[in-house]
Amino acid sequence: MKAHLAAVVELVKPRIVMLSCLSSLAGVLAAGRSAPWLALTTGVWLTAAGACSMNQFQERESDRLMKRTRGRPLPSGRLPAAAALVISLALSAAGLAILFAGCGPAACLLAACGAFWYNGVYTPLKTRSAFSAVIGAVTGAVSPAIGWAATGRPLADPALAALCFFFLIWQVPHSWLLSMRLSSEYEGAGFPTPVTVFGPIRSGRVLFCWMTVTALASLLLPLYGVVSAPLAVAVLMAGASWTAFVSARLFAAGTGHASMRQAFGVVNILALVVMAATLMDRVL
Repeated sequence: MKAHLAAVVELVKPRIVMLSCLSSLAGVLAAGRSAPWLALTTGVWLTAAGACSMNQFQERESDRLMKRTRGRPLPSGRLPAAAALVISLALSAAGLAILFAGCGPAACLLAACGAFWYNGVYTPLKTRSAFSAVIGAVTGAVSPAIGWAATGRPLADPALAALCFFFLIWQVPHSWLLSMRLSSEYEGAGFPTPVTVFGPIRSGRVLFCWMTVTALASLLLPLYGVVSAPLAVAVLMAGASWTAFVSARLFAAGTGHASMRQAFGVVNILALVVMAATLMDRVL
């Protein structure tokens, strides 16, 4: 029983799900209004967990070919594929129902579109194009929009656009840094990466550009009023500066293992810095 429960927990990718919840809460904070916190968090968690479970169901054969993923519940045989499919559908249905009832139809529709894009567009495209992450980046902008919609504010707002734009741009280096650091594994499993298109040196320069743009995108938040408290702005600027500094190593070193690992950590920390800055702004 414990083994099956552990497999289910691993199936839903709790770290990715938690990031989706945090970014949706950032949308609420940026809106500056109250929201049904329990319904929002529960609905986003369940919907994201369902999408992540479906992703593992879809990629179960490819996961067997990679050292990084062959220990997951489906390729390792710890959980039947049929069970994973049922779990993913049940989680998604429950999450969307909670969002519809507790946060309104706009939040529910955004979550449904995000799940469809992740599982119906991005996941199949990963085996066809090295640039699938650019198309799939749309999913990164959905979570903060769900949180914003849950407050009842209209979606056509420059502050929301700035926040969503950051997470849209951030998604690309976040995905590419992982796939390019393990490019031989990914390509062996049928997932093309930019390394096969650009080569290691030019790939590093491409990542340098994306990380620099991500750092600049975070600075749009003070410009459009998402963050205005001086301390929060200072924290945001420090995170953006550090990200730009680390990205310069990629320009010089290409896709070297050490530089890629550090850049992956820094770009993920920048997302947390953005979320923390929105919280600090409301507290201060």
